[in-house]
Amino acid sequence: MEAANFIAGLIKIGFAALILLMLLGLSAGSEEPSNDYCEGFERGYCLGWRSVKGRLSSCPAVPSCPTPEAGADEYDDGVIEGYRQGREDAEDS
Repeated sequence: MEAANFIAGLIKIGFAALILLMLLGLSAGSEEPSNDYCEGFERGYCLGWRSVKGRLSSCPAVPSCPTPEAGADEYDDGVIEGYRQGREDAEDS
């Protein structure tokens, strides 16, 4: 009977550790955008800026990479968001 209680205790500890690791992984991933997303954002921002100011215009300093919406954290998502923001900033300047 003691062996069964011991094993049950190990299983509970294992599940608790697994949940803790999952929570830590989720909170770490939500604080900073991925490098791919940010690289795409920089590229898209410059493309969006140039679409308004002209193809040969120089890109201004790119603003800080924003936190992506849930599920939109890939390179292409960053390009789309950067393009939108770059156009908007160029039109406002």
